[in-house]
Amino acid sequence: MSPASRTISKPFLAAGLLITCVLAGCAEDEVVSLEVTHPDEIINRGEWQKFERIVNDMPEPKLRELPSLFPPLPHWQLARTLPVSELAMEERKAVEAAWDTTQQTVDLSTCKTLPRLLRRERLTEDQFLGLIFVVGTAMRRATMDDEEVFKSYQERAAGVIQLLERDQRLFASLTMEDRYRVLDDAIWLHRLERARQYSKIPEANLQLVRRHAKWLKEVMPAEFQLDPFADLGTPLDELGVPFVESGTTGSDADIEWSPGEAIVGH
Repeated sequence: MSPASRTISKPFLAAGLLITCVLAGCAEDEVVSLEVTHPDEIINRGEWQKFERIVNDMPEPKLRELPSLFPPLPHWQLARTLPVSELAMEERKAVEAAWDTTQQTVDLSTCKTLPRLLRRERLTEDQFLGLIFVVGTAMRRATMDDEEVFKSYQERAAGVIQLLERDQRLFASLTMEDRYRVLDDAIWLHRLERARQYSKIPEANLQLVRRHAKWLKEVMPAEFQLDPFADLGTPLDELGVPFVESGTTGSDADIEWSPGEAIVGH
């Protein structure tokens, strides 16, 4: 799909395609619609049936080895001389764009039979990727019943992000400790967007993935079987610092480190 076509509204796009079909006679193998489903939209019966048939007919390992559809955690290069505030804005835009299913760019070319399966079901690769993301995010949302978690993350993220977006320090000038703290705070940009998006997933989609949970577990990537925030690390103020200072001397030499409590992946 061309970049220009991705920005056309659904009603306008549907009307244009209908006129095209009437004038052209709608060839038997023509894709009738180019609409891509979004996570806050209900997966209709026809979409689910097409998705299920395609995945069932894909060779092993189905979708289990699909690359992540989520952006990586913040990892700004030391050479970046922009202020923290601008880097935070860049990160926010990247995170928000990742939830636009029309922008997914994961390479599916390793599955040689997929083009034929998509033609059979009259789906584009964009539409199929969109369905993978919509189904996968519904799977993750279905693992968490507590609605208050999403509100809590949004409330806590607001203050952290506000400070990031006001920070005019050059990232390259920061000490190692400050860079680590800034990057850890930048993860809240990811948590905030996930909290917003997961809270909008329709109940109908949650019921659908729960009904097909066994099959989905066998064919979908492992990341979609995690809770919504599992791959974003645990906030430092919840886990605490993995160092315990001895009460005898207070010397740095007496600091004990517990690897089992270390924060990994930030």
